[in-house]
Amino acid sequence: LQTGQVLPFSQELLIFVASILIAVAVVFIMGIIFEKLFINRVYGNAPAQILITLGLQVVFTDLVRVIWGPNMIPMGRPPFLDGVSSFAGARIAHYNVFLIVVGATVAVIIHRIITRTRIGMVIRAGLQSPENVEALGINIRKYFTVIFASGAALAGLGGALYMPLVGNVVSSAGMNNQILAFIVVVIGGLGNFMGSFLGSIFLGLMGVVVAVFLPAISVVANVLVMAVVLVFRPEGLFGKVVNK
Repeated sequence: LQTGQVLPFSQELLIFVASILIAVAVVFIMGIIFEKLFINRVYGNAPAQILITLGLQVVFTDLVRVIWGPNMIPMGRPPFLDGVSSFAGARIAHYNVFLIVVGATVAVIIHRIITRTRIGMVIRAGLQSPENVEALGINIRKYFTVIFASGAALAGLGGALYMPLVGNVVSSAGMNNQILAFIVVVIGGLGNFMGSFLGSIFLGLMGVVVAVFLPAISVVANVLVMAVVLVFRPEGLFGKVVNK
């Protein structure tokens, strides 16, 4: 585009949506490949899965840095979402509202799939007793592959929407958010999708409050909350207690 050139709204929307869909599709395919090569060999071994995915993240972070360089690449928000409105004396960015709507919509859709569909029923049963599910003639491995790839696709969606929020693309973006994502899962409850969703909202609101009233501890506040949760409720705030 030439400097100052403005595209019609339809073209701006098409470019934005196409970029997101491409990111989601590419990461979905990568998820299938990685699940087949690495993850399906260590099902039932959570530490091994975590270490493998962290190792892949490190490798691809360096690979991106080698191909595109270590410097930040500027990325603006779509013009039709790049605005600010005033509400009750507060200034709210349109793109932030868009992210909230997208996040809530995705959460509701996934929750309904998990709890209200046959696919969700098979997934939940497969997590508890994969042998019994396979005894019914269901190839639970294929379900696990799709689940892992779909989770990767959601990460691709999150990354595609995150870059315009911060205004740049950088190879270390995933590494920078890895700890926060881990804290969200721990607080929400491992294996609890809606728990992670609610945990992310809790951390986001808490981060704003701490940054305003106690900025000196804003950096460590999330870790402190995670430590407290692990001490008093190891299964997470929204997880279920398992009696052994």
